[in-house]
Amino acid sequence: QFKSISCSDKSIPNLEVASLPTYFAFPQHHKSTSTRACPLRIWAGKQSQSVRLQVLSKEPPCSVRGVQVYDGFDLSTKMIGSLCDQNVFSGSAHNLVLNPINENYTGVVYLKASAVEPVCNGQVEPRKAIHDEVRRLPKMDYPHDLNCTYLLESNIESDAIEVSLSGKMVATGMFECEGDYVTLYDGDNLRSPVITTWCGANDQGKRHVSKGPKMLVVIKTDSYQSYEGVKITYYTVPQVGGCSLITELEANSTYQYLTSPNYPLYYPINSYCEYKLLAPEEHVVQLEVLLSRMQEDCSDNVRVYSGFDKKYEKYLGRWCGDEKPKYRSEGRELLIVFSADDEFNSGGFEARFYAYKDASNSSYLISAILGSLLFAIAVIVIITVIIFVVLRRKKNERTDPSSSKPASSENGNQK
Repeated sequence: QFKSISCSDKSIPNLEVASLPTYFAFPQHHKSTSTRACPLRIWAGKQSQSVRLQVLSKEPPCSVRGVQVYDGFDLSTKMIGSLCDQNVFSGSAHNLVLNPINENYTGVVYLKASAVEPVCNGQVEPRKAIHDEVRRLPKMDYPHDLNCTYLLESNIESDAIEVSLSGKMVATGMFECEGDYVTLYDGDNLRSPVITTWCGANDQGKRHVSKGPKMLVVIKTDSYQSYEGVKITYYTVPQVGGCSLITELEANSTYQYLTSPNYPLYYPINSYCEYKLLAPEEHVVQLEVLLSRMQEDCSDNVRVYSGFDKKYEKYLGRWCGDEKPKYRSEGRELLIVFSADDEFNSGGFEARFYAYKDASNSSYLISAILGSLLFAIAVIVIITVIIFVVLRRKKNERTDPSSSKPASSENGNQK
């Protein structure tokens, strides 16, 4: 429905617009009684808003060169173009004025006007991102026909930008984005690779990370139904790949320190690091966690094994959150495995390790040796006793006189 507003020869008529678009034809319904085409002032309903004007169609095409657009309250303000030169106008002030230069202009242009927040003026607005503060893009109403662009960037080349999205810009149950959405670009312009197009549809992730220190965020809405809207927070994280896959370290009697990648700053998402600690012979490794700042749900965690194999029977435990446990290897090898998922990351951990001679193992070894020695002595004694008894019996048999008389002499006596 196109709105019709009359005008007079005495003053410029006003057309108030809100976030819901207003459709009207110009200047067909804006002529005075003398049929002279007159200017029109379009103003936003809130002082904090500006006017966004879109050309829908022109009859005849491009015959509206004589209609100028002024960025302000009246014709004394800056002219920002004509309705034939461009299709979209975003004012920096509370008002826009349309002015037909030719009073006898007979063409018709169909327009759509809405009130938007002044930050959404079609220009790219830069925003600095840092690692130790979660920042937010301006919280705004959910107006129609938004076209907001923000460039999030860090001063550190090794950083990446992580963005968190929440809210809903589509009907519940939808799996695809339609007229309202946020597009994230992995770079500083619209030719950069698209990270995602997000609207809060089902199964859409809420956290997204760039590969470099810049991310372009574009928010767009159409002229139709509005939903909850979107909240956008951002901060920096280290780029992926902050540690070697396997790091081998030698433990000795002095304290040595082990930290998560990029400590004390945030560790990279998708981190996976293995640390192999090796103690001297007859020593064990002691690991003591001094500080831990990881996810409480253990989606980022550190696992510890006694030995370099990740076997169940060698598993000593894991820690996450703010836990500060201690671990000791059974032998001279200790394996530490740090892993992080692709979502929110924290400050990481700091631990120390050292090696010492295991007195309990030495005592056990000595006891085992003594036990074996005593057992061997007992066996030798028993065998010696058995041999002695056997030899003694044989000797006794040889010296017994009754057993040495010949049988033939006994037979002769009987005769």
